[in-house]
Amino acid sequence: MLFRSPQAGSTISVQRSADGQQFVTLAQLAVDSTGSTLPFTWRDTRPGAGINYYRLQLETTGGAKVYSDMIALHSVDPNALLTVAPNPFSQQVQFGVPLTAAARVGYRIMDLYGHVMQTGQFTGQAGSNLFWVNGLGNIPAGIYLLEVQAGVQRYTQKLIKTE
Repeated sequence: MLFRSPQAGSTISVQRSADGQQFVTLAQLAVDSTGSTLPFTWRDTRPGAGINYYRLQLETTGGAKVYSDMIALHSVDPNALLTVAPNPFSQQVQFGVPLTAAARVGYRIMDLYGHVMQTGQFTGQAGSNLFWVNGLGNIPAGIYLLEVQAGVQRYTQKLIKTE
């Protein structure tokens, strides 16, 4: 274990790098007066696309720095998981979204000013899901945003409406 008994007043930092060389600190945890960090979890809510390199840094009260081994994790843009067809569309559009468990899947179609043109909700199952959105022939031709809320994940995709 890298930081078996860190000294009170020390700081443990979570760091990320896009190239494995230049790291930025994402989160810090101060070691309390007992030398405990308690159970600590942290999630990177904005990883870079592609490979992200992570490490921990322990900075002692004397200023010395000790680093954990580096790990590499591949990040996928969540919006790449949302599929939309046809796009451009005229009357209806189908979207697909993966789910790890059954969940409600809500959608809304908005113009670029944020005006909601249509909303709806479906029940999705674990795995791949395809949903049809019908009744879009009445909205004017233009550019819109499809926003899908599936469980705790939110996806956004640009839509083009033709006549």
